[in-house]
Amino acid sequence: MLFYSLLVSALTLAFLVACSKNSARSEEPGAGPGDGSGRRHPGEASSTSPRLYPPTHPEQPCPPTPRPPGSDPRLQLVSGAIALLVQVLAIARWTQVSSRAQETRGLLNMGSVVVLEAVLLVVLPAAAPEFYSRHCQLLLGLTRLAYFSLPLLRDPDDVQSVLQGEPSGSRWFGGAADLFSLTLAARGLALLLGPLVCPLPLLPHLALAAFAVERCRTTPYMCAQPMLQHPTWRRRIRLAHSAMDGLLLMVPKREGGNEGGVGDDGWQQALDCRVFVTFYQLLLGVVLPTLVLASLQGFLLSAMVTPGRQTAVQDPCPVPQQLQAPGQEAGQPQQHPHHRQAQQQRTDQQQQQQQQGEAASVRQGGSGGGRSLRRRCWSSVRWLSDELEGGVRHLAEMLTCRAGPPLLAVTGWWALLTLCWVAAKLLEQPSWRQEASTSALAGSGS
Repeated sequence: MLFYSLLVSALTLAFLVACSKNSARSEEPGAGPGDGSGRRHPGEASSTSPRLYPPTHPEQPCPPTPRPPGSDPRLQLVSGAIALLVQVLAIARWTQVSSRAQETRGLLNMGSVVVLEAVLLVVLPAAAPEFYSRHCQLLLGLTRLAYFSLPLLRDPDDVQSVLQGEPSGSRWFGGAADLFSLTLAARGLALLLGPLVCPLPLLPHLALAAFAVERCRTTPYMCAQPMLQHPTWRRRIRLAHSAMDGLLLMVPKREGGNEGGVGDDGWQQALDCRVFVTFYQLLLGVVLPTLVLASLQGFLLSAMVTPGRQTAVQDPCPVPQQLQAPGQEAGQPQQHPHHRQAQQQRTDQQQQQQQQGEAASVRQGGSGGGRSLRRRCWSSVRWLSDELEGGVRHLAEMLTCRAGPPLLAVTGWWALLTLCWVAAKLLEQPSWRQEASTSALAGSGS
């Protein structure tokens, strides 16, 4: 039933994105391939691989092309230094530094995080800026993968120790303080700031975000701490479950009591706590960073599109009208005679190479056809990747009411919350059932 709800919510999101794209096309009469739907077409600029234009006039140099986020070594140096400072302050403030530093394991766990961030986010952009600019996406991806693979992320003696106290007694600000403590224990700062400090294209970002949430998901330990077992937090978790059930999500409601009479209400409370914490981690680690990154990429893409005409990419080097060839429309790139001659020569060379390739494939018994098939498969993979990234980017625009009517945004949030809630149930329910069955076997054996 949960898998069915997961599939229905995912299909609902895809349907809403398609409806929003059609609505955007219908609102712009005469809109062509670049209609703002987030889909990348030939000749259209992309946020991850912007189109480069050669200078069309020798006296008019082209402006610099916008680069993807994270490719500027100076900006990355500043953001990396801030992230390193936040990490050091978090270790010094919310962990038992003095006692952990006396142990080899604790010292290695704390030192590995500081050294990793210092080398990859501060030293490398400062010492080798050109190398960093060329391989920025690979380095940022490796940084996120290595950071969330460290054992410190699952160390109970780290910031998760903030849950060993009791909830705040303040009447007005106690909820905010307790939520901040839960954010620290759930590694919310790392989940939220990691993708912003190390931005990547949307598909690699989603894969690494899911990996990060899985690495930080230590819900059995967190829900066993005194703060989350306090009646105040149990009441808050019950209210959260009641609110999610009241939203009429496409999720089967939780049943009262226990399955098969195993244990007491403690099993249900533990399950509710784990689902709630995992849902909170999914929001912090996947939903919010993806919305921010997709919005940034959307702004970069819109900055490379002509404001008055969204069907074509703006030429950054327009040619004066008096220098244009006869019969050429205003705004089109200048085609000088030697340019047209060079273009004709390149066309002839391409045709000759194509004919030679076809002849060679016939002589080699069809090996050229295999290369052509591989190229077509790779082109299909690239097209599918661009379509998925465009869909995610348009979904972010729809959820932030920048694409489509507000009703689509409300429905999109409803389906997205359903997807996250079902994912949290699927991630936590198998482990809970296994522990329940183990306790039942132990009770029957005794």
